[in-house]
Amino acid sequence: MFNALIEDAGLDSLMVPVTCRPENFDIFWAGLSAMENLKGMIISVPFKQRVSEKCATAHSRAARAGAANTVVRRADGQWHADNFDGVGFMDGLAAAGRAVHRDRLGRSILPAHLREHYAPSPRRGRSISGHWRELRARPRSLRPG
Repeated sequence: MFNALIEDAGLDSLMVPVTCRPENFDIFWAGLSAMENLKGMIISVPFKQRVSEKCATAHSRAARAGAANTVVRRADGQWHADNFDGVGFMDGLAAAGRAVHRDRLGRSILPAHLREHYAPSPRRGRSISGHWRELRARPRSLRPG
């Protein structure tokens, strides 16, 4: 799925699954960081928290969650963390026609960063999740809020 999106967007990239044993994570991360042509990664369990700790900077979503599901390498070579698990969950609800209003999120399982993400704003920042939303070119009628 991601490789098809990448190809359709004309990007010179490829998604390749890689893994390691949790006890080898630090060695694994050092190897990934040493790869000069590695621009970013999608992170899965059980490494989301550990990857977040390795990043020099983080989007507020990742910082509040203490976990990253994506990282991108900045121009200075440092890693930047983001987490769009909550955004993806909310987008999935919206795509299924399930409206969730900001004022009803309250103290549910959804963290406060979702309330912030769906607050009105003239222009949201260009994050990984924003990039993928643009690639999907979803109709506005499916966007929550």
